[in-house]
Amino acid sequence: MWPRCVVEHRICNAEFRSRARAFDILPRSGNHMRMMNTAFKALSTLPLVASLAFAQPSLGTHPTIPAYLQVSTFATGLDFPYGLYQLPDGSMLAATNTGGLYGTPTQIVRMTQTNGMANPPTQVFLGSGIGPATGLTGVGDIVVLARGVHTGSQIVLFKAGAGGTLTQIGELSFTYAPDVWWHNAHAIALRAVPGQSDGYELVFNVGSEFNDGPDVHTIGVAGLTTGTLNGSSLYSLPLTISGGTVTAGPPRQLAKGLRNAFGIGFGSTGDIFFSENGIDLNGTNTPVSTDYFARIPAGAPGVLDFGFPYTYYHPLTGAMIGPAAGITQPFSKFLPIDGMAFQGAGGLTMAPSNFPPGLNSGAFVGFFGNRFDGVANTLGGVVYVDLATGNRINFLPNTQSGVSHPVSMFASSDALYIADFADIFGRNNGTIYKVSMTTVPEPSTFVLLALGAAVMFGVRRRRSRPAHPGVM
Repeated sequence: MWPRCVVEHRICNAEFRSRARAFDILPRSGNHMRMMNTAFKALSTLPLVASLAFAQPSLGTHPTIPAYLQVSTFATGLDFPYGLYQLPDGSMLAATNTGGLYGTPTQIVRMTQTNGMANPPTQVFLGSGIGPATGLTGVGDIVVLARGVHTGSQIVLFKAGAGGTLTQIGELSFTYAPDVWWHNAHAIALRAVPGQSDGYELVFNVGSEFNDGPDVHTIGVAGLTTGTLNGSSLYSLPLTISGGTVTAGPPRQLAKGLRNAFGIGFGSTGDIFFSENGIDLNGTNTPVSTDYFARIPAGAPGVLDFGFPYTYYHPLTGAMIGPAAGITQPFSKFLPIDGMAFQGAGGLTMAPSNFPPGLNSGAFVGFFGNRFDGVANTLGGVVYVDLATGNRINFLPNTQSGVSHPVSMFASSDALYIADFADIFGRNNGTIYKVSMTTVPEPSTFVLLALGAAVMFGVRRRRSRPAHPGVM
């Protein structure tokens, strides 16, 4: 259900098989969030905003990442945080659970902050249905939550009021075929439509029915719109929101041939960017194909075909396998960087506009990795993708204490917030990190840094090309 496995949001509860990857709900194979609910231990309750549970992680060593860009702990002690959104008043919303990963309701908590640290959270929404949370996004005072897996999974719309109060104003509910559906949770992105005072566009995914085969069934949707959806797809839903009234148009299929597009974001001109989870070998962490980063240009006509299950890309070389005719190819492939691999793309945000040069005009993608935590998770981490070149930077490396499953993010103009799922077998271990600049160099310094990074990047790229095709 999670991205790749957990990431693919195929989380194992009693009715789903336990897979491994991560966020296949967990994105890749649904391994991550599909871990059986009975396997999750109820650990002792800790303060929601408390002392560090893990050592402070470090950013990567790429020359584009300056020393004055630092990681701090914004909040910790959260239950499986998956989704962040900052309200116009500056407070942060986080979608979490009220207990174990499965079998307990989803909640949204609100955190104000003092001196860059979160104050104790307050609950502003408690769902009546079963979680887990799989996404949170918003525009202004409109907030959207994705929650649940399989039949009964929902996308819920809210309007925020004073003090972060949330009033539900609409929802979409999904109905799946009664058998096991490999990727049965939803990622979401929302934008205000330029030139339309009350117009919004909601983009969401519908995952594939199988790990490596074509879909057999369709999915029903009801609520704000009613109809039948295809699996292995991305959809756009036009919305008009006036006060507390929501009117939806018919959903439009944007793309097909996608195993589990978990992690969606909008570019400044309306382009849609997303991360796709590759095929697993029998639900393990052995990749048959690589995860990748892709783009749907604003206003693209028709339905773009990305090829799954017949066309995919080698996990080490990136070479296309399968038919090429009519296939929209990835913008960038998540191949290993200096020997470090990434699996289970589970979240995406566009970069803070005021970040340092080389890190302010792309997207950050978080990976669930394998089912282990901290240094044992050799496949997680956060990668930066440059939208001009497709080059990638290992921004928050895996295999370090404090980095377990950093699958969801939010970017303000000058800070990147990263929610780490932490211990998938326990409670109250989720952490939100804040990446921000400790000092702001003079403009001339920015220019020098950009030039230096460009030179060093070019040298590094030339040297590494024979060993890692397509990687910096």
